[in-house]
Amino acid sequence: MNSNRTAQAKSLSATLALTASLLLAAALPQAHAEEFDLPKPTASQLSRAEVIADRHLWQRAGVDRFADLQEYGLQTSEYQKAFAEYQRLRNSPAFAQEVARVKAEQATQHASR
Repeated sequence: MNSNRTAQAKSLSATLALTASLLLAAALPQAHAEEFDLPKPTASQLSRAEVIADRHLWQRAGVDRFADLQEYGLQTSEYQKAFAEYQRLRNSPAFAQEVARVKAEQATQHASR
């Protein structure tokens, strides 16, 4: 009878240890995610072609030359002129034209596969 209780106690102890290990393992990823408080990904409102067209206009306006902000700074007249040109292009028919060009290029690439 005593050996039966010992076996039950060992079994219960092993079950509790396994349960505790599983609970700890399940809690670790959640604790790790909360530690960094990363933003949740969101769906873009822009199509891939629109994003590419926007980048092309950014480059056409010359704003990409100011990528190293510590060297140039945002307050330089050159940057301000380039950014104003980007905004002008982005809010003009040039954006729609660039989107159409990118979509046509993507269609050509897709068709050639």
